[in-house]
Amino acid sequence: MAEKTDPVSIVALICCCQILFAASVYVFMTRKAEPMIINLNVSNSPEPVVEKKEETAAAVAEDRLEPPEQLAPIRVPKPRHSFRQLHEYLADGQAIRHCVRGHPYAYASYNANRNNIVCTDGTIVKSLSGFAVHNIRQANPNLVNPQADGWARCEVQIEDGSWVKANTLAT
Repeated sequence: MAEKTDPVSIVALICCCQILFAASVYVFMTRKAEPMIINLNVSNSPEPVVEKKEETAAAVAEDRLEPPEQLAPIRVPKPRHSFRQLHEYLADGQAIRHCVRGHPYAYASYNANRNNIVCTDGTIVKSLSGFAVHNIRQANPNLVNPQADGWARCEVQIEDGSWVKANTLAT
């Protein structure tokens, strides 16, 4: 009748094997590599002759790579979301509007002296996105984290009285 092996002894054996493996990997990884040249004898000797390579200043200089040629500078693309400055696109007192679906337009005007937007209810916001979010919060106060791209969703009144999207304005 075959005897059963104790589970504790199996676990102990596995742990010992893992420790031995880890120790051998550590020894292998920490040993210093020395450059060697292997010369194979043409004679009938079964073992190759191993000679250590002497490192001289000339040999080290030969192994070094020459510095690369000067390459042309790499053109870094402009970030996708570059921040637009209001004063570059809007004039002082220029009218702005934003509409939430099912609600009337909310209006505001740009204040160039302070570089901000003043809503008709007196609220001051720093950006078109802030104005759009303020309008969304007024229309839906139960929203937790409203977000809006003001440059895409707000409209600006131009000289002829028509309204255009803010992202179509030129500097």
